[in-house]
Amino acid sequence: MENIKKMKKEAKNSDKVYTPEFVAKEIIANFNLYGTVLDPCCGNGAFYDNYPDYVQKDFCELDLGKDFFDYNKHVDWIVSNPPYSCFADWLEHSFEIADNVVYLIPLYLLTTSHRKVELIGAYGLKELLVFHNKNKDWGWKSCGWPMCAAYFKKNYRGETRIHFCTEQLKY
Repeated sequence: MENIKKMKKEAKNSDKVYTPEFVAKEIIANFNLYGTVLDPCCGNGAFYDNYPDYVQKDFCELDLGKDFFDYNKHVDWIVSNPPYSCFADWLEHSFEIADNVVYLIPLYLLTTSHRKVELIGAYGLKELLVFHNKNKDWGWKSCGWPMCAAYFKKNYRGETRIHFCTEQLKY
């Protein structure tokens, strides 16, 4: 039992990877946000603080006593950098409460389990904005993996658009 508690604590601590503000701004600029936007793990506020002024915004942050898994209000959008250690559960809850979900994640994380592939297939994957430049440090702990902003849209059944963001980021 102690080992499980220790593993969960280590996973929680390793999930604290804060998004550089310039990356959050780039992601937000690529989507036409409207209505209510939730940052389910606001951390240092890189996403939350940069949502457009014309949207209603809300947040969760476990360190502030607001657990995302207790959040059950419907929102139009979720845009954030989620914890990777519980990504399947996180994704499932996101799909239950939002019509549009954009997450900054390592690209490989989309396909690391049948459960995730089934969840994504049932919900819909509209777009991937891939961040890749192995020669540039963009300030986040990606362990060398290409990162992406994955845009999931409820009931989307079209082709997935993939585009790359390499040198044009301004920081």
